[in-house]
Amino acid sequence: MTFIYPATPLHIAKYSKKEFCLVTETYHRYKTVVRPYIEKQRFGLEWVYNIIDGKSEQERVLLDADDFILVPGPKWDGKVNDSMTFLAIVKSRDICSIRDLKLEHLPLLQNILDKSTVGERSTSIEENLIL
Repeated sequence: MTFIYPATPLHIAKYSKKEFCLVTETYHRYKTVVRPYIEKQRFGLEWVYNIIDGKSEQERVLLDADDFILVPGPKWDGKVNDSMTFLAIVKSRDICSIRDLKLEHLPLLQNILDKSTVGERSTSIEENLIL
């Protein structure tokens, strides 16, 4: 249990149960609806670009590789390993979603797996828990 006092509306939203909806997304729907929406919302990704550009949260960066940055997940409290997650932020701004990944990105994905696995081993996390 996490106790935060005083709790702002952002804290409450972060730790509240989320409603989920499953949507079947086709390639056509991605190209005509989702990708344009992501492109339109680019200003909302400024926090990601600030991390990539070294303008913010540099103390949280666990690994800064040529093609990606590894940071702790946003919900990790910094203490309990059960809640430990990691976020690999790809430096290429052409990749907005998993839908943008192509065969040519396999070396990038392998590099993320290889380099982040080494980092996680140093935190005593078993490799089979990464995926």
